[in-house]
Amino acid sequence: MKNNLKINTDFFDVNNLDSANFANTKSRKDDKKEIVVFVAGNFNILHPGHLRLLKYAKGLSDKLVVGVFSDNMAGSDAHLSEDLRLEGIKCNIWVDNAFIIDEPLNNIIRKIQPNYVVKGKEHEGHLNPEEPSINSYGGKLVFCSGESSFSSSYLIHQGLLNPLKKNKNHLIPNDYFQRHKLTYNNLNEYIKNFSKLKVCVIGDLIVDEYIDCQPLGMSQEDPTIVVSPEQKRKFIGGAGIVAAHASSLGAKTSFISVIGTDEINNFVRSELKKFRVDSFLVEDDSRPTSLKQRFRAEGKTLLLVCNNTPSEPSFKKIFFANDFSINFSARTTNPSSLLCKPTRISFSVGVSKSISLNLVISPNWDEL
Repeated sequence: MKNNLKINTDFFDVNNLDSANFANTKSRKDDKKEIVVFVAGNFNILHPGHLRLLKYAKGLSDKLVVGVFSDNMAGSDAHLSEDLRLEGIKCNIWVDNAFIIDEPLNNIIRKIQPNYVVKGKEHEGHLNPEEPSINSYGGKLVFCSGESSFSSSYLIHQGLLNPLKKNKNHLIPNDYFQRHKLTYNNLNEYIKNFSKLKVCVIGDLIVDEYIDCQPLGMSQEDPTIVVSPEQKRKFIGGAGIVAAHASSLGAKTSFISVIGTDEINNFVRSELKKFRVDSFLVEDDSRPTSLKQRFRAEGKTLLLVCNNTPSEPSFKKIFFANDFSINFSARTTNPSSLLCKPTRISFSVGVSKSISLNLVISPNWDEL
């Protein structure tokens, strides 16, 4: 991919578009014509699926041209004005040319005559009306590889952009508010008060890794699916993410756990440092850092791999075997609700470090 291409993001007069404006431009490296790729859509929201599509299309081309359907062409699928939708596309670094489409898509394709027209993977195997126009001049229709788990239309229809539309996926947890005697008025105050708290989280740390894959088909040797990994992402999990969230809310947070002496060790320490968590990690070379790997394709988990086995020492055994001592000195022994009357505790870590903090106790642990 070229990094120094000049990006032209002006509006284009569709009536003056033709293949000479795009395909006949000479490449600076040689005398060959530039490869032009065309993508069209409504682009109400530039979500990760769109970004992956545009990045894939740019990887095929010297010049990426994107057409945004006008309000008239998109009809009820246009949830933002055409100007705003075009502006969003123009801001993308992979897009060289962008314009409004206000006539049949086949007409535009015959005018531009791009080498490739790229569409999302979800269109493969279905009727694509523009394919005859693409074939008429020797172009090719290509479907973007990669996971396509949602679209902007889906998000909109689910009510995520309409606060007046109720949706079970984002209902306010009123039962949680009632259990802990919280109100909407004092919720902000509770959140602000996190900056005054000292929090210590003690527990198992887990690293969650998601491997996004492209399914290639069934294996001829074994009854299994063949996939090609495309993207890997790691996240702090288990008690580690609890500590990270507490720190993100402003609390001075300490975290005590056990990890292995493997390469994930560095990732864990780096992530906890990024979240400004003061960590006290016991390294145990007899076990790996707990890792869960999820191999996913098209929004579904195909395989879950865990590297921690039942034969490994439990957290409690490792924790107390490393000379940790906890001494409780409770000021309030019967707090009525979460975040209201914290108990003060102090404990020492080994012989060199000591912490004094607020211990938040709920009378109903199973309801947290």
